[in-house]
Amino acid sequence: MKEHGDKTQAQMAQLWEGQISQRTMSRALQKIGFTRKKKLMATANEMKPNEQPF
Repeated sequence: MKEHGDKTQAQMAQLWEGQISQRTMSRALQKIGFTRKKKLMATANEMKPNEQPF
């Protein structure tokens, strides 16, 4: 996975020996716990208790 992590599921399916669908590739990736979700690093949008408004 590390060497093909930047490819789409359809592209990974094409690399597989034999013909498999994108959906089959999706299920296989889910089974091994691979996710493409981006990690959100957002800060909370609230004021700290001791801060004054502008």
